[in-house]
Amino acid sequence: STRHTRAAWLKTHHGLSQTRIQQILNEFLPPGAGWTNPDVLRAALWKTPAFLALLTAFESLTTRLPDVVPTQRKGYSAFSRDYQFAALKPVKGGVRIGLAVPPQSDPRLFPAYNERWSERLYSSLTVASPAAVSDLYPLVERAYENS
Repeated sequence: STRHTRAAWLKTHHGLSQTRIQQILNEFLPPGAGWTNPDVLRAALWKTPAFLALLTAFESLTTRLPDVVPTQRKGYSAFSRDYQFAALKPVKGGVRIGLAVPPQSDPRLFPAYNERWSERLYSSLTVASPAAVSDLYPLVERAYENS
């Protein structure tokens, strides 16, 4: 496809990561030529105030870090630098957060299995409050540094 050809060209000639390539293509290809509108995906995924508060709390952590690229997928929200370092999706009882750190990094973490996000996200945990999200900053920073 044309989108695939353009993505390959950007990677070969500019050495861009897949996340940055998708951002560029989403910005410059007309609607319908690529991914669905990210704002619509975000609104559909994070539709309850409780879930949105958890996402907003996580986003506030990422604003402390330079060059973070947030992207929206149908089933989760992703955060990258050169590579994806974190992802979030609403689940029963809170939000599941995947991080690019080994599960042994913290007793709250467990191995990430079948989450359908980047294979670089080795661990995950579920949190239910914005305060619990805020407590994750050291892990988020470590995951960011791994990207």
